[in-house]
Amino acid sequence: MNDEMLYEFSSTVGNFSLSKNTWGDIFFMSDNQSCLQTINFLLSKNPKFQKVEVDFENYSMKKEVEVKKKKWWQKLFLKN
Repeated sequence: MNDEMLYEFSSTVGNFSLSKNTWGDIFFMSDNQSCLQTINFLLSKNPKFQKVEVDFENYSMKKEVEVKKKKWWQKLFLKN
């Protein structure tokens, strides 16, 4: 089972979505690269987070559909 919570945010750096699953993985999604860069900068200063960048197209179920706007996801793990 993969339960997921999806949150939508409107902030001073831009609009973004945050997704969290039952395993504690957190994904930030946005069409605004500047917003993701700011989130990346802020979280990179916190030693409790580890960043892993993934390309959403690698996880797409429909390979034949061309994605016109790429969404880059950042997967974060809370370090123990």
